This record gives sequence, C-alpha cells and structure tokens, in this order.
Amino acid sequence: MLIRDEGMNIIVDPGILQLGRYGAFQKRLAEFGLKPGDIDVVVNTHCHLDHIEANYLFRGKPLIVHEKELEYCRQLYWPEYADAFMGIMEVDPISGSKRLTENVRVIETLGHTPGSISVIAETAEGLVASIGDAAIVKEDLLELRAPSVVTKNIAPEASVESLKKIACLNPVLVIPGHDAPFSPGG
Repeated sequence: MLIRDEGMNIIVDPGILQLGRYGAFQKRLAEFGLKPGDIDVVVNTHCHLDHIEANYLFRGKPLIVHEKELEYCRQLYWPEYADAFMGIMEVDPISGSKRLTENVRVIETLGHTPGSISVIAETAEGLVASIGDAAIVKEDLLELRAPSVVTKNIAPEASVESLKKIACLNPVLVIPGHDAPFSPGG
C-alpha cells in the first residue's frame, strides 16, 4: 500500500520477492510517477515473508517495524534471511504507537505475530486502516474472530483484542492482509 502525506511516500508491506524481481512493483509505482528511490519510509506490519521480501527494493530506507518482530524474524527464519530483507534497511524498531506524519500513525495490533502493527491514515473521508494480517480476510474483523493463521506464542484472544481496537477506531476503509479493501460500515 502507498500512502502519500506531507510530501512523504510511505509503503506498507511491499510483498514477496517476485513483485520486484519481475518488475510488477516498479510498474505500479510508476503509475504514481514514482520509482523505488522516491519512497521515504517502509512499514512492515509483521515479518512474514509475503510481507517483507520486496523490502530489498528500498535498501537503506527507514523501516518501521515492531521491536518484537526483529527477534521473531530470526526465530522464524535463519539469520541471513532476516538480514537480507530487514537488515539492509535503516531499522526503526517501535513499541507502542508512532506518528509518521500528522495524519499517519502506526499502532500495535498484536496477535498474528508477537509484534504485529497496523497503519492508520486520517483522510478527508475518514480513517483508513492498513492492518496487515491482524485480519487476513474481512470476516475476521467483521465477526471479531481470530484470523485463521495465528502464529506461535500468541493467543487467539490477543488477536481478537486487536480486532476490537481496530473496530473501535471506526475506519471508513480497512485493508486486510489477504483480501480486498472493504468498508466495515457497509
């Protein structure tokens, strides 16, 4: 997801390696008049490979990621893998919330992984929430159910609490990790 605010270009969860390798990511950026070097900040909602592998396109750029994800990534994969996709960035580990611009902030939405985070953007139409795999599909949020994939050391109850936290924000648009964006209100 691309967020543009206060002259900043923010990418949330670049995706899998092949998106960059075969040029799909670059082509999509070009539709907005951008190239990878124009991105100012990358946010990884969590460290699963399908969300971080295209980080390599943004080598040296600031990476916002929860501090618990750095350790979790090294436990989940081998150290060289973590270094290849996260270590190449200027890592800014967070705990709690962090404001990226006046209208964009990152919040904890723990549950899918130990350090899952979501990006909340205030727009003229209302809040837009890019929630990674806090909800894999829209029904996870709409039914307040733990996503079908909850990884090690995290209780499904933590996932549900994060979904309640997102729902309480009353977003006009939610972008789940593996489903189309949707409006929770209808």
